[in-house]
Amino acid sequence: MRYLSLLVMAFLMSGCIAKDAPNMRYYELNALLSSQPRCDRSANVEVYVEPIKSLDTFQTRGIIYKQDNQISYLDNSKFIAYPSVMIYKSLISYLDFNCKFKPVLSKNDAKVVLKISLLNLYANKNSANLELFVSVIQNDKTIANKLFRIKKDMIKFSDEDIALAMNQAMNEFFKELHELLKELA
Repeated sequence: MRYLSLLVMAFLMSGCIAKDAPNMRYYELNALLSSQPRCDRSANVEVYVEPIKSLDTFQTRGIIYKQDNQISYLDNSKFIAYPSVMIYKSLISYLDFNCKFKPVLSKNDAKVVLKISLLNLYANKNSANLELFVSVIQNDKTIANKLFRIKKDMIKFSDEDIALAMNQAMNEFFKELHELLKELA
């Protein structure tokens, strides 16, 4: 009887064990840096970027898909890290690579402080959408607040196109933020 129950259990479990797990794909948000030469850093404005805050909804590595009022996550696709961490890392790289502004690691060394909140990052059938709120602070006074809403259309709905469109939206945000900082500095 004991052998029969083990045989039945092994037969039932063999169906579960034999199935392959779906391949998980991981994506990263990163700055698309051009091959432009670095410039003279002697007259740079030091910028401190506070760690990016985000709503609880975006404290996940899952890629959010939003249709009408329903929110779900893409199957078999995730970010390699939290979006707020990847945007922070990419913004530091972007500022370091481009002229005029130099990221620093201490508020005390900075002329300008950036406070950024991630409000939305999702894909729908046609586009990737990014929404961030930025406060620019100089000498302990807020000199600008701006809401950035960026929408990047996708050619087709696929995991790769969603990741590409989200990266393009993030890079457009970097360019718009860079222009805002140039106006204020």
